[in-house]
Amino acid sequence: MASQKKQTLEELLQQLANVRGRPQLAMLGPVHRARCQELRSAIASLPEGQIDLVIQTFGGDADAAFLLIRRLRSKFNDVGGIVPTRAKSAGTLLCLGVNELVLAEAAELGPLDAQVQEKTEGDAPEWQSALNRFKALEHLQKHMIECLNLALFTIDRVPLKKSERVGHSVEFAARVTEPLMRQLRPERIGAAARSLEIGKEYAERLLIRYAKFEPNRARLVAERLVFGYPSHGFVLDVDELAGPLGLNARVADQVEQAVIDKLAAVLVEAPDRELFVVSPTQPPCGDADESLEPKGVAADTMSMLVDSAQGGDAVPVMGNDNGEPEGT
Repeated sequence: MASQKKQTLEELLQQLANVRGRPQLAMLGPVHRARCQELRSAIASLPEGQIDLVIQTFGGDADAAFLLIRRLRSKFNDVGGIVPTRAKSAGTLLCLGVNELVLAEAAELGPLDAQVQEKTEGDAPEWQSALNRFKALEHLQKHMIECLNLALFTIDRVPLKKSERVGHSVEFAARVTEPLMRQLRPERIGAAARSLEIGKEYAERLLIRYAKFEPNRARLVAERLVFGYPSHGFVLDVDELAGPLGLNARVADQVEQAVIDKLAAVLVEAPDRELFVVSPTQPPCGDADESLEPKGVAADTMSMLVDSAQGGDAVPVMGNDNGEPEGT
């Protein structure tokens, strides 16, 4: 990150820390396992109690996301989530472990369907949603039923026994759909199922442990996050999060928004790969006044750069962020 941009970002996080009255842990860029040790070091000297996780990511490794939020929750009993622009895929998984989610008006989360590599003959591998394989199978099943119904309707007036009409109709539907079914590879569908189960299981655990959802409710919400949306890039806004999903999510208030808007303007540039903490230097402020103007970075600001080349996204992964798999 350029030094000027880094300084501006730290100043804005300092303002947000003062507004919120708690340290701000900024996690920018891909979510991967290398972040786990960096997180441990970054929060080591902070007092227990409250912290905000400021998230800006297209996603990454679901295993790492679970470990990161679990580490935070083991030290802090009150973890807020701040999303200035986006926390997609594995970033959404992080958000399921916070007490309260605060979003900018245009901020978004995303579905939890894992990304897997697909390679066709002569082409380089591409990252695609593991849900694609299930959707293909689902559409073929619907096509087979439609063919069967059509055959039954057409042959209904032929003077044959019912068992014979059904037999001919089934044979017709099988012959029409067999060439398509042969293109499906069961081992790939099985691998996709395991990949999708990762996000679902982690989501259930986080919702039960930290959002205090009942197990059945947690299961339904996790299934919706994995299977309930048409694309990996589908926008989950605050209305969707607080409404059908039932998460403790809200739009930032006027004072918070004044700072978060400035954060978003800085973060909208090329994604960075950093993790650092900024602590408050004054009690929470209640008015959007001159206190929101940059005043420099506090002496107790702790900053820790995470090298973009350090660590890598696990396979399967969730998301895309300059080197992360395409999909969000």
